[in-house]
Amino acid sequence: ELISIENHISGLLVEYIAAQSIKKLYSDNVDQGYTSIDVLTAQESVVASLQYQIINLITQHQQYLAQLSLLTNQKQSNLFVVDYFANNSYWPYTTEETFELITQSPTIEQDIALSQQYKDLAAAARKDNLPKLSMLGYVSYVGTLGSTSYGPPEPPSGAWSSQLSNYIGVNLTWKIFDGFSNYNTASSYQANAEAIDFKRQQDILDAKDTAVKSLKLLSNAKAMKSSLSLALDSANDSLLVTLKRIQIGYENPTSTYASQQQISQALVQYSELYSSIVQSFAQLFVVTGVDPAEFFDSKL
Repeated sequence: ELISIENHISGLLVEYIAAQSIKKLYSDNVDQGYTSIDVLTAQESVVASLQYQIINLITQHQQYLAQLSLLTNQKQSNLFVVDYFANNSYWPYTTEETFELITQSPTIEQDIALSQQYKDLAAAARKDNLPKLSMLGYVSYVGTLGSTSYGPPEPPSGAWSSQLSNYIGVNLTWKIFDGFSNYNTASSYQANAEAIDFKRQQDILDAKDTAVKSLKLLSNAKAMKSSLSLALDSANDSLLVTLKRIQIGYENPTSTYASQQQISQALVQYSELYSSIVQSFAQLFVVTGVDPAEFFDSKL
């Protein structure tokens, strides 16, 4: 953003200086009676408008510098701003690789994890709602020793006896009333999971759409920059020719204003293109989760 603003200021300064020159020329002509006052007034308005735009851009530039200095805890003189044009920065991933990065980005991974949590909660609630079947079985053996008395010999009484018994029971438990609450809870968890899944799919589609647009702009950025450079060179050549024609009396001094406006326009468009490139990189960083610091460290 800083470099974009600087380029924009450069463009407006060219036009501002030219407008100032035209204003002075009109002022002199008004004093000599060659030009009406309304022409001078209109030119003064143009100069004032350009001056306002330049001051506004300078203010923005100072604000961005102050913010960067505060965020990085660095003096403004120590700040290093990446120039995307100077470094010929480019996106190193193909469209397919970029799409893969999107599906693996931290935002998408978080949505997947959150959706799975809701699905697990829904499964747990459904499980708690199922009837519970329990079985109990046992086998017992009881032995009893009879009593024996001492006296005259008699047949022994209370002979040893034994009993073998077994038991098998089945128990079925179903939370009929609590089951409705558990069913609603499970349905709510499942609905949340499905909503997150739907949102994730939509986010992926939106991210891919954003990535395609950004990649298209970046792929054409070099050609667009070359076209602007050619337009700027042509405007400069036109200005030089006009100045020479003015020197020999073939052109009016106001004729330079058109060429200077073309130069200004080319510089402003250069600024807009640079801003679009920065925005495209920023969008790609967001949708893919690529770390900008690591990206630019690999370029330096």
